Amino acid sequence: MAVVGLEWFAIFLIILLVILIVVIKYPTLRIGLGAALVVLGILLPSIPLVGQFFGGISLVFGVFLLGWGVATLLSKRQHHHLRICPGCGRDISSFPSDIKRCPYCGRELT
Repeated sequence: MAVVGLEWFAIFLIILLVILIVVIKYPTLRIGLGAALVVLGILLPSIPLVGQFFGGISLVFGVFLLGWGVATLLSKRQHHHLRICPGCGRDISSFPSDIKRCPYCGRELT
């Protein structure tokens, strides 16, 4: 039996729900899945009858995910404070902020 009518809508909503759960759990996938949905939203309207509806939803959802992913990346970059050792000039940002000596050159940090 072929899938017709309401079944397509239910399958499409289940796929969108799975994508939403994945992008909430794994924020690094937001931009990639958003871009994929935008492409799908551009391609789906060529399907007769239901293509325009599903294409429109995919396009809107994809643009939303792209925006959310870019906003997440920009906010993470703004909160990253770069710490440089005054002795050797190496990046010590990945180490705890309360270290007393540079792990590379051993110079005392103030």
